[in-house]
Amino acid sequence: MLKTLRALLIAMLCVLLLGLATMPAQAQAGPKKCGYFDPETLKYVACATKTTTTSAGPAPIDAQQSGGDGGSSTGSGGDSNCHYVDLTSPPSWDPAWSKFLSPGADPADYRLEMKSCTSGGINSAEVFPVRRIRNDPPPDPRVVAQEAVAKLPVPLPAIQVGPNIHRVAVNIPVWLWVSNPQAVTASSTDRTVTVTATATLGSVTWSMGEPGAEPFACQGAGSAPWPGADLWQPPCGYTYRLRSLPSRTDGAGVWPVTATASWAITWRANTGTSGTDTVTTRSTLGLNVGEYRTVIVADNG
Repeated sequence: MLKTLRALLIAMLCVLLLGLATMPAQAQAGPKKCGYFDPETLKYVACATKTTTTSAGPAPIDAQQSGGDGGSSTGSGGDSNCHYVDLTSPPSWDPAWSKFLSPGADPADYRLEMKSCTSGGINSAEVFPVRRIRNDPPPDPRVVAQEAVAKLPVPLPAIQVGPNIHRVAVNIPVWLWVSNPQAVTASSTDRTVTVTATATLGSVTWSMGEPGAEPFACQGAGSAPWPGADLWQPPCGYTYRLRSLPSRTDGAGVWPVTATASWAITWRANTGTSGTDTVTTRSTLGLNVGEYRTVIVADNG
């Protein structure tokens, strides 16, 4: 009899241990009540953290209607017999956000809030996204302006020489200009601040390369010769004294002509703030300088 009872107890114990071993891990540890994403229901179980609005009270200061940026268009505040509770929001990568936000919306810009109402003895609750208000300071227009200036497509000066670049000679003025003086514009935006910057060519400083030649500046871009122009009076020009012989130019046979363009930058923000800046660009061109000689031919007539 005693052996039979002992065998029965051992059998019951084995059944009990087998049942515990096969019990789901969640059941053994106890179900997690909130703050997790349920892969079976595809729902996020949020945890209430604090009540932000009481019945018929004002909306939370950072509660804005989400409207076109995603999710429900229901916002906080003003409803009779309702209160609002901040919820522990899912992490930004959690697929639960797809239930609340439209495609392309950034979960980092939102938090979840629950609206609970009582009407006619019936309780209702709704969870919806609320835009966060940034706590960091607004962008400095001067910092945004630096970004806009850095985007400006300021060109290198395109050096032009005339009347004929292939027939430049000593003691004859050459005309100098750049062919790309057009103003350029760029913009940069940080949140609500947009800055537009414009660069305008102010002057070009020329270095003609021959010994003893001092750099000189011309306002604006200079000009190509026009029909009927006095070729001896260029608006921006230079007259060479020395030919570009190989012995004078380390074998190159050309004088290095350098144009340094100075651009004036103005910028203005949509906040009304404005400012100025400058930038320079530089190009170099090798110029062959020869000589015209006069030949006297006897008149046999």
